[in-house]
Amino acid sequence: MILTLPVINLVMLFVWAFGKTSNVNRRNYCRASLWMFLFVMVLYLLALVGLLLYSNISPGGIRFSWG
Repeated sequence: MILTLPVINLVMLFVWAFGKTSNVNRRNYCRASLWMFLFVMVLYLLALVGLLLYSNISPGGIRFSWG
């Protein structure tokens, strides 16, 4: 239930992943979840960079090419 809350879930993942008194299974699950979160964020960042590099978006705005 705690992991469904938007910001608290990341805090609790770190607490449970690196806490010494946590359950071993919960600790491993939280570490895996943090790795997956990092992997997804890297994919999103690469997609955003690719979108910005290979699109018609320029610093002056969006350029439209007709034809």
